[in-house]
Formats: sequence, structure tokens, C-alpha cells
Amino acid sequence: MSDDPLERRLRLDNDLSSVTRGRHFVRDVLVEWQLAALVEDAELATSELVANAVRHAGTDLVLSIRADTAILITIEDGRPELPRPLGVGAASLVDHGRGLHIVAAISHDWGIRPTPHGKAIWFALARPTSDGMGHDADIVVMHPELGASGPTSTGPSPSRRDPAPPDRPGERSETAS
Repeated sequence: MSDDPLERRLRLDNDLSSVTRGRHFVRDVLVEWQLAALVEDAELATSELVANAVRHAGTDLVLSIRADTAILITIEDGRPELPRPLGVGAASLVDHGRGLHIVAAISHDWGIRPTPHGKAIWFALARPTSDGMGHDADIVVMHPELGASGPTSTGPSPSRRDPAPPDRPGERSETAS
């Protein structure tokens, strides 16, 4: 783990028990930082991403959590191939492949970037406002017959994903296309 009070890191084995260890680590850090309002979403998204990394990457992982203007949680693995999430329609027809859709629905922002030794998948959660409610939340409308209709975002467009997390969550650098 890191000694920086605003960033913590945890090495995880390529084992399904790492899902529980990662979820508990994130919960404990957020409670310590007095951000308990973010625990439920952070645990869910962390569980999805760690489980995906264990299932697909086949390497040990590094889980990090950083507090700044937002809370940034990153899972790094040693496999360079970038995942291709299923489309919303296709995801509703299978019993797996919804993890990145869940992360997109509950996070303020998310992305995937290559690293020198693999890749990093990250998500950001907006800090709670003074009234205890987050802002820029994504909403997933559930239909009993159809499943999730997909995220309806009040924040950044889900189709606009940066190749790397911003230096400070919530800030973006614009690039020419």
C-alpha cells in the first residue's frame, strides 16, 4: 500500500478471492476518508472490474484509489488487450458481459488506457455535495421485459471516453481530431 494519504494501492493475486479483498479495501479507505456515501457504488464497480480482470487478464493486479476533486479507482493488469464491451442490446441477451455497462451507469466517468506493462481500467465517482447527494449521476432505466435501457447521462457523454484518466478527475485536456 502507498503511504500517500490521498492515494492507496493494493496488490491483488490473480484469484477470485481478490474480488472480495478489493471491495473491502475500497470500502475501508472510503470510510477512513469520510466518504461513506460512495461506498456502495465504489464496491460494485470495483467488484465488476476486479472480477473481469481476474477472469480475462490472467495476471496479478494493482488496485489504486485516489482522492482529489473526484475519487478515482484504477485496476491495472498485465494483459495489453483492451476489452470491447458488448452493445447494450447484445448485453441483455447473454448472462455475462455487462460489467463495463454497470461501471458506466454508476460512475461519473470511466476509461481504459494502455500501460507499459498491460492496461488500466479506471472509473471516477463524484464527491458527494454538501447535501450528501452526488451530482452528474448516470441513470439506468429498467424494463422488466427488456432489461436495462442503458445509461441516461446527466454528466459527460458515455461515448466520450479519454484514452487515459485525467491528471485530476473532472478535468480534461482537449485534443485535436
